[in-house]
Amino acid sequence: MVVRLSFILALIYSHFSFSAHAKVEISVNNTAYSYSANPRLAEILAPMALADDWYWPQSKLFRTNTGKSQALRSEIIEILFQQKQNDGKHGLVYNDMSDQIIMWDIADFVPLTIDFDLARVSAEHNPLVENGQYRIFLSKRASSVYVFGALEKDVNLPYKNDTCIEAFSAEVAYSDLADKSHIYVISAQGQITKKPIAYWNTQCTLLMPGAMIYIPLRESLFSPQHRIINSKMAELAVNRITIQ
Repeated sequence: MVVRLSFILALIYSHFSFSAHAKVEISVNNTAYSYSANPRLAEILAPMALADDWYWPQSKLFRTNTGKSQALRSEIIEILFQQKQNDGKHGLVYNDMSDQIIMWDIADFVPLTIDFDLARVSAEHNPLVENGQYRIFLSKRASSVYVFGALEKDVNLPYKNDTCIEAFSAEVAYSDLADKSHIYVISAQGQITKKPIAYWNTQCTLLMPGAMIYIPLRESLFSPQHRIINSKMAELAVNRITIQ
């Protein structure tokens, strides 16, 4: 009995000792893993990599124990609140934008290529993952496009191949403060670009799967805060977690 009790206690101690010294905690599509030594990306992806036909360019890594994106969201909400206080006429616009980002699931985006095939053959694409807590989302090819910002309501539109970004932005209900000449495109890889959409300077830019569209506030010398809001809203969207 004494020997058996000692064995059980040893197992319990071993379990908690491993958990206490785990350097990397990560969930892959909500399945949790812990590593006592820093793993390489291929090792992390291996259990799920062949489970489905993943669209690697849209798959993402987020860090959950740093909180930078949470702080950015709080900052934006405060700025929008102040704008609402200063501009009662358009208070509903700022309120709607705040409501949109409050509902987002966010974490700190890590700009790392998530691709099991590349990780297996290229040391450059198979880095060691440093200590921390993470979430990886392996995605299917996008079937929708998320459009948000200076709108009556954010919306998911059906994704269409070989379609210009202007076609997607034309399907939404703009608010009174929306800039109708430019939009921001946030790619699945976290790149932010500002694109013209007005009829006199439009250029057909194809929207890649997994990209988001931000409809910005109209900027002017009389509304310097709009430029700040636009920049920060697009930056926050990079950290938005989506699952296709």
